[in-house]
Amino acid sequence: MDRLQDFKNKGKTSTVRNRRRENAFELRKQKRFEQTQKRRNVVMADQENNDENTTTATNGTNDKALVPVDNANKKPQLSLENLREALKVILKADDFDEAFKATQLCRRILSKEKFTKPATKIVIESGAVSRLVEFLSVPHDDLLYEALWALTNVSSGTSADTMAVVSAGAIPYLGNLLSRESEKVREQAIWCLGNIAGDGPEPRDLLLGAGIMEPLMATIYSNPSTEMLSTATWVLSNLCRGKKPEPNFEIVKQAIPTFLQLAQHEDVNVQADAMWGLSYLSDGDNDKIAALIEAGGAPIVVNLLTHSSIRILTPCIRCVGNIVTGTNEQTQVPIDLGCLQHFSRLIQHEKANIRKETCWALSNIGAGTRSQVHALIESNVVPSLLYCLAHGDFRTRKEACWAVTNISNNGCDEDVRYLISQGCIKPLVDLLTVQDVKVVEIALDALRNVLRVSQMADGSNPSADWIEEAGGVDHIEMLQQHENDTIYELALDIVESYFAEEDEDVGDIAPQMTESGFALAAPTQAAPFSL
Repeated sequence: MDRLQDFKNKGKTSTVRNRRRENAFELRKQKRFEQTQKRRNVVMADQENNDENTTTATNGTNDKALVPVDNANKKPQLSLENLREALKVILKADDFDEAFKATQLCRRILSKEKFTKPATKIVIESGAVSRLVEFLSVPHDDLLYEALWALTNVSSGTSADTMAVVSAGAIPYLGNLLSRESEKVREQAIWCLGNIAGDGPEPRDLLLGAGIMEPLMATIYSNPSTEMLSTATWVLSNLCRGKKPEPNFEIVKQAIPTFLQLAQHEDVNVQADAMWGLSYLSDGDNDKIAALIEAGGAPIVVNLLTHSSIRILTPCIRCVGNIVTGTNEQTQVPIDLGCLQHFSRLIQHEKANIRKETCWALSNIGAGTRSQVHALIESNVVPSLLYCLAHGDFRTRKEACWAVTNISNNGCDEDVRYLISQGCIKPLVDLLTVQDVKVVEIALDALRNVLRVSQMADGSNPSADWIEEAGGVDHIEMLQQHENDTIYELALDIVESYFAEEDEDVGDIAPQMTESGFALAAPTQAAPFSL
């Protein structure tokens, strides 16, 4: 029965903290509302016009056509065949004008949605990626910018596409470009770095090892445009992102004060990426949580629970939820700052994902001390929590079930009776038939706690009657046949303790052996009652 201890707090044991963090990992795998890992620079109609103007200004009277031209607008036609021709020029050109025109055409084709995947494949297979990387060191910003843009779009593809850019030696060049005078070059370099960082732990760690954090942070503090600041914040958050392995915390923790400042910026994109960064950096052991708290982060993230944008709320709830996976003292910090009052409102949010994230955070508080559980009860969040348990989508019901079970395990008997009075029994019974083994397990554990506090001295148990009315007895009896040992043992314990029928005393009418065989003995007469 050791696995049953996963539900018990017993002074905030490591098993409860591990459960919280494992569950946080499951939440991280949900891609909806997640931060974008990679971004592709696409061409808009007005940019196409600007391209033409740029070409004319750069090339002067040199109107040499590298590839077939669309006579209607004097621009090279966008096609994969023309891309192949342009790549031949890129690989051999020693003339700036030729290299610029070919690189610009390559970039324009890569930026078109319908060409992106096949064009990326053609560029990589041609060997031109290394040549484009070489262009990152030329003194001409126009050619350099077009090469950067093309490499950004290549790096926004698959992991193999991204690694083609990395393997071509792009990282040192990109780092150097962060100090370039041209703002558009710096921003495009940051964009490309973000795609590399967002591809996964290996390229992320290559960037961290190359010392990218320092020039990137310098860019953020250089009073850049809002657009560049937004891009730089996104890249910084990607550098802090990822598990298995996590980034070196000694390197990335320096971003915490920066993220806290950016989380208070007026631009919602900057705020959102900063909050995601904080959620990554606070996701882990107690030392990470301590780093955020010691930097003064708790009041900032709790205050942001009032934000109207779901883009801010999602990572903000995640960040507060991470904090309350820590020690009792760490958990108490956001509680003292009023997070439960915010959660009582957010659990009624119109967006299902916000309700789910809120239930998850509440489940972490429910795994806390008795006083913390009681604070949760006092916040009047339980009615909405039980509504989510009964009527939410499955992911929300699962998180709500964890919260209810943790409350029933770690609260006092009066707290459990309050759950009963608010109608927890029926939605818990309804979860006994789902396919998720862990949900069935925790629902059974909650029901066992409900039955325990409802047991009367005279042998009656109103909760047992309500479970039977909800059809729960049949489900629990069936679960005695479950292949999962923990579910089997829980169901057996519940049935034997609260639903076992009393056997009739048949000792006096047991068959007796006679000379002619077995016969039933007559009941023994009770002795006359006398004073």
